[in-house]
Amino acid sequence: MLNIEHWLLADVENLHREFPALPIVCTHRIPDEEMWMAALAAGASDVCPADDVGNVLTSVLRSLGLSRSAAA
Repeated sequence: MLNIEHWLLADVENLHREFPALPIVCTHRIPDEEMWMAALAAGASDVCPADDVGNVLTSVLRSLGLSRSAAA
């Protein structure tokens, strides 16, 4: 989980390049569609509000399930 209020999208790109199977869920205090699209383009699997821990965990688990089913 990366809070994109404190990290750059270049950091997301670098993490995704180094660990392509790692689901990267970005968080932000008030995410909008433009931010979400930019984060996905950088390699994030999702963007969630920073205070929505349940949604972040659901997104990570969903990403892990998708990557495992694609590998099978």
